[in-house]
Amino acid sequence: MPTRFIVLCCCLAPVTRAQTPWSLQNLRPLTQYTSLSTALSPNGDVYIAGPPVGFHWPQPTRTIGDTSSEEILISKLDASGNPIYVTVIGGAPSGFLALDAAGNLYVYGNGANASTFATTPGAFSAKASVTFGDYVCKLHAADGSILFCSFLETSGLFGTGSLAADPMGNVYFAESGPTHYATPTQGALALGARAVQVTKLDPVGAIIYRAEFSGPQGKGYPTNIAADAEGDVWVTGYAAPDFPTTPDALLPSTPQTIAGFLSKLNPSGTALLYSTFTDGFGSAARVAVDGVGNVYETDGTNAGTAILRKYSPEGTAILYKLDLANSTLAGLPFAVDALGEVTALGATTSVNFPTYHPVDACGPPSFPGSLGSLGDWVLIRVDAAGKLLESTFLSIPAPYPQLSTEFVRYPQMAANGYFLITSTAMTNLAAGFRQLGIGRLGPAAGPPINLSCAGNAANVRLAALAPGEIVSLFGNGLGPASPVSAQLANNRLPFNLAGTQVTFAGIPAPLLYSSDSQINAIVPWEIQGLSTADVCVIYQSNSTNCMTMDVANAAPGIFQLPSGYAAVVNQDGAINGPRNPAAIGSIVSLYVTGLGPLSPTPVDGSVVGLPLPALANRVRVDFQQYAQHAVASGQVLYAGPAPLEVAGLYQINLLIPELPVSQAPIPLTMVQIEVDLADGNSVRTAVPGLPIAIQPAGAGNGAPP
Repeated sequence: MPTRFIVLCCCLAPVTRAQTPWSLQNLRPLTQYTSLSTALSPNGDVYIAGPPVGFHWPQPTRTIGDTSSEEILISKLDASGNPIYVTVIGGAPSGFLALDAAGNLYVYGNGANASTFATTPGAFSAKASVTFGDYVCKLHAADGSILFCSFLETSGLFGTGSLAADPMGNVYFAESGPTHYATPTQGALALGARAVQVTKLDPVGAIIYRAEFSGPQGKGYPTNIAADAEGDVWVTGYAAPDFPTTPDALLPSTPQTIAGFLSKLNPSGTALLYSTFTDGFGSAARVAVDGVGNVYETDGTNAGTAILRKYSPEGTAILYKLDLANSTLAGLPFAVDALGEVTALGATTSVNFPTYHPVDACGPPSFPGSLGSLGDWVLIRVDAAGKLLESTFLSIPAPYPQLSTEFVRYPQMAANGYFLITSTAMTNLAAGFRQLGIGRLGPAAGPPINLSCAGNAANVRLAALAPGEIVSLFGNGLGPASPVSAQLANNRLPFNLAGTQVTFAGIPAPLLYSSDSQINAIVPWEIQGLSTADVCVIYQSNSTNCMTMDVANAAPGIFQLPSGYAAVVNQDGAINGPRNPAAIGSIVSLYVTGLGPLSPTPVDGSVVGLPLPALANRVRVDFQQYAQHAVASGQVLYAGPAPLEVAGLYQINLLIPELPVSQAPIPLTMVQIEVDLADGNSVRTAVPGLPIAIQPAGAGNGAPP
């Protein structure tokens, strides 16, 4: 008995507010490099730091320490990318950069050599507690002269965002060091196993306090730090459930083995003024403080939702919380301006990212399926009250076509729209160089668009178009306010549904579903052989913007049930899931789309009858138990169009293979598809795949053999 899995729906609820949307105003290259740290000032000045190799450094203007073995060079670049100064610090192999309000630059990091790194008189520590220790140097805003250099008497774990400065010129570090802990300063906080360490230095580098705190288990990892005008310091990160919280915590406990946290230390470092768990995962959370002490945090969840929160200065009240599905802000840059408006750059791999006042459509992924790829750029702007001003895909030109993990290493953004960006591909392969550029966001020149994105309807991910693929288009003003599902007439789908029409390369497409914000359609078979296709929508005779999309021979996607499991029917006819697992050796049917051309080619929008057309491409189905590396392939008995369904829905019948022994009653197993193309290439569904319930051998019947 055929089972239908076609119509998908997504509901959006943007906030109504008149506001000029922003877009990319300009983007220009600054320099090529192999390994650099960066910082960005509010007026667009750029600071870079790195080793002598991998960048064409000009003649240094000043040097401190012994440079015979290793050194780090630091330069300030003007608006044209020309260096204003170059300062060399000997004995330090690498470092991160941060700026204070006066424009002074801090260089901080690990691995400074105890015998060659030079410290300045009056600084906190002239000695490293270990052979290679943590260090910090402060450089003058105007000429890069050394104001102080000091060891920190630790050898912990630093990362970008581990330093902050307050308006008085005090500087704060957050780190986690499993070994070589220094002793807390007298009277400073010392809780539990002291896994989270915060050090405060005064403007000349003398220590004010070193505070340490965590639960008895000692699992606590800070990821970001910010200081307010009063000298209070906020720390975000992730920790075990025994992490200390205060009585007024918004979330005093957590059921998770590891959860995000937000903590506030007083100016003297003697007490936690506030500490709470958060509902994010915390591993890439970022924090900022505005001029009146309100606190902003970005984070993410395992469900793929980006979170932006605004807390009261005490932390005890959430002034707003914005959840953005199918995206991430975790670890990515955001800035808060003087009015309390937030501008954030984020990422998404989903075509149904919720847009509001969009100015750009999504772009094709440069590295589909790559683990190093975070997807497409998105821009999010929120006013001081938490109202969404804009949520849009952001078009970034080459050589910066896609957000990647390289950018996440050193994210930088200023409140007035400046941001730094790193190319995702080598711009000079022979020398191994990447391209560093600076961009500026500002008011968009054109009006908002209607069609924001389109992609595979099964996995709603950014991908190329394939002939006969079921796709979903997202935006606003695409169709009727009340959704309409298509009805078959003479065993064919309509090409006009409630006033909505869609064309691919000018060819009308059969429609499954139409609403104001979403259309489900089937790509015409006639696009086979094209390299690109313009996707356009007409509603009530009004044309939207068009999107140019790549065309491929296959773009596989597995349909997903509301339970989150793959759309699979067991041999006994039951829908697969935790309560209906499939038995080893049983036959299941997997429902997918985007497997590619059929022979003979069906009529667009028609129902597939007998005899069934043959699939031109070869299909393989792999199974992998969660957290295990072993992969087992299922024997494919049939792969082709689903009988008596609309052409575009495919069915794969296969045998469930033997899987590695697991202690779980029904271990979580992920299923993926790989399609082998006639030209010798192959394309896979997105990693890690979708879950399927499989009964372990010897654990009961589950499903009939």
